[in-house]
Amino acid sequence: MEKMLSFNALESLLQAPILYHLWLRNVKGEPVKAYTWLEETYFLHQLGLGMEEVIRYLFEAQPSFADFENWIIGKDLGIKTAEDVQAALEREKQEREEDIPDVFGAEELDFLQKNG
Repeated sequence: MEKMLSFNALESLLQAPILYHLWLRNVKGEPVKAYTWLEETYFLHQLGLGMEEVIRYLFEAQPSFADFENWIIGKDLGIKTAEDVQAALEREKQEREEDIPDVFGAEELDFLQKNG
C-alpha cells in the first residue's frame, strides 16, 4: 500500500514538493507516486536538470533531502531559493509559449471551425 509522506516546507530550501517525493522514492524506497514520471521529468527540465543525472546522484550518493537540495543549488543553474525555482518555472512556461509558431493561418482556422 502506498503511503503519502508529507512535505515539510519549513525544512526545504527550494520549497518543491516534487523534489521531496522524487527523493523519497529513490533514496528511502517509499512507494510514493504523487507525480507522474512526465511531471517529474518536465519539472527537472525546467530547472535545467536531466532525470538520468538526478536519479544517478540519488542512487549513488543516497543523500539526505537537505543534501539533495544543496546538490541542486551547487549545480550553478541559478537555482538557490524557492523564488529561483518559481522564476525558472515561469521562464520555461513563457519560452515554451513563445516558441510555438502558428501552424494555421486565419483562413485555415476558420475552415476548421466550420468543417471540423
